[in-house]
Amino acid sequence: MALMRERVYISGPLHAAEDVAGARKYYESVAAVCREQGLQPYLPHMHNDSTVDSSLTPEAIYEQDMQYLLGSSLVIAHVGAPSSGVGAELAIAVHHNIPVLAIWRPNEQVSRFLLGLLRAAGAYELVVNNGRLAADLADTLKLAISE
Repeated sequence: MALMRERVYISGPLHAAEDVAGARKYYESVAAVCREQGLQPYLPHMHNDSTVDSSLTPEAIYEQDMQYLLGSSLVIAHVGAPSSGVGAELAIAVHHNIPVLAIWRPNEQVSRFLLGLLRAAGAYELVVNNGRLAADLADTLKLAISE
């Protein structure tokens, strides 16, 4: 899957997050690891955050995110908290044969349906332990890049 210099779409729940600022920081940490691996991360909240720009319509957000999602070589998704948006993005990615890397923390419960969808599609899975995001994600991205 030669991903060097390719776009990576980073998906994760924000509206349902208990700590929105913490969630944003977590996804930005994922993006930093991607950049270190020579990838071009796309973080939806950095481009179309309706809390920053209330003039953005749901349709505009959908169209922009779909453009980036469908133009990506990999989707990295935090799946440890319920999110209809993340589920929709992952179903679209799987339908379009875009590889997926699902990440979650050991204390989080992932939807069994979603795991079934991702496993049927051959997605990568990474359970991230405290303080290990950068190292574990870098190792998994190297594996994905080499395949």
